[in-house]
Amino acid sequence: TGTDTKTTLAAVTAQADASEPDPNAKLASPVVGEAYYKTKAAILETEQLLLFALDSRVNVLNPHRILLNLFKTLGLPKHVAQIAFTGLTDLLFDTHLSRTKLAKRLYDGVIEDDADDVSFDGVPSSLLFDNVRDLVLDLSQKTPLQIAGDACAASIRVAGVLCDVSLRMHKDGTDTKWVVRGTEHSAENKDFDQRLDFVDPDNPPGFGNSRNKTHPSPWWVAMGFDHNAVDFIAHDIMDALERTNEDD
Repeated sequence: TGTDTKTTLAAVTAQADASEPDPNAKLASPVVGEAYYKTKAAILETEQLLLFALDSRVNVLNPHRILLNLFKTLGLPKHVAQIAFTGLTDLLFDTHLSRTKLAKRLYDGVIEDDADDVSFDGVPSSLLFDNVRDLVLDLSQKTPLQIAGDACAASIRVAGVLCDVSLRMHKDGTDTKWVVRGTEHSAENKDFDQRLDFVDPDNPPGFGNSRNKTHPSPWWVAMGFDHNAVDFIAHDIMDALERTNEDD
């Protein structure tokens, strides 16, 4: 009956209230907000203590340290730096977005030219392979640090293109400035008349263009980065960013 049902429900509720709380209930609850960050900090601290006790050191190359140094050296505008940081992060940590598998090459350690070493898809680990453009970049003579530097320069180059800015040098060679494209002839920018990111597709960097006007070498070449590697990786970063937007 209705009365019996109410009585039964009341009895069950009372019994539940009187029972011992589930000891796993708190552990099963999601950790959010401030508690999350406190828990994360505690885990990281415990991990460091454990590694220290085992006399172990985490020795992993961090490309973002190189990237931050380049930001400061080049005086990169904040919004451009944010795009560059995002592009490099997507390429290295969302590894499914990279067609060339750059992260695998970077974190495999020193890359040796071993004909018997085939890491994935039949491609030796000393090569980066772009299956869209059908290009191959030989990394056999590069250290992971050099590859990381080229990747950082590539991410800044891509960010400059996406933000529509160009690094330009003052006509007397004393200063550089990031200039928004289309404002080159304004009063404040007209003396910065030499582009430091110009690449003529028909000529190697620094050899001029069809008007026979010699341009300075691109800033990444002047800083000692490998132009071929920067160009190759820049296409991979751009492709990864585009596919990130498609996923979103």
